[in-house]
Amino acid sequence: VTGSQQTKYLTFEPDEGGWNNIRMAMETAVATAHAMGRTLVMPPEQRIYLLGERVAQVGLQKQKKQQQKNKWTYSDFFHFE
Repeated sequence: VTGSQQTKYLTFEPDEGGWNNIRMAMETAVATAHAMGRTLVMPPEQRIYLLGERVAQVGLQKQKKQQQKNKWTYSDFFHFE
């Protein structure tokens, strides 16, 4: 195989960030591989950080607690006798 006919590869390894970070990195890898004429090599399937039913439930519980915590009244700031 000559140098110009040799298959070249580009590997993609997602970070442990959130979904949007992984998506943006994936888009960049696809565009780069296409522009360079390389085959994109993907990692094995893996679970994505913070995606899943259990995590969503925990997030909703935290959000509800935060909303309850942030309910202030006038008397919390101004004390009159």
